Amino acid sequence: MAGNAAAWRLRLDHSDAERHLEQVLRRELVLKPPAYRPRWLSLETEQGPITALGFVIDRRSPRYTGALADSKVAEVLAGAIGHAGTGAEYLLRTVLELEQIGCRDRRLWRLQAMVAEHLAALPASG
Repeated sequence: MAGNAAAWRLRLDHSDAERHLEQVLRRELVLKPPAYRPRWLSLETEQGPITALGFVIDRRSPRYTGALADSKVAEVLAGAIGHAGTGAEYLLRTVLELEQIGCRDRRLWRLQAMVAEHLAALPASG
């Protein structure tokens, strides 16, 4: 997977939280104006509720697509490549990290399976 492993953590180590948060903000707010807005979110986990920083699309942004079918989202993620890696890698890191903190999102796992199917159907390059 591309990138610094510490930059992909969803749970920040308090001893170095400021540096990690700066990396996350730099990665998520690269567009000018930013398409995503940082928001504090309440999540339910197996260990109980936690507060998390999430990045939510600004619905006024020209990058906002509106509602898309999961099949279309999976198709886009399977082919998306950005400065920090692929959409497929980002989704996989997200579902695995969420799972580690006890937050299982069925829709994200379903999208992960759909993206994997798209990638498996691609012709082998050689």
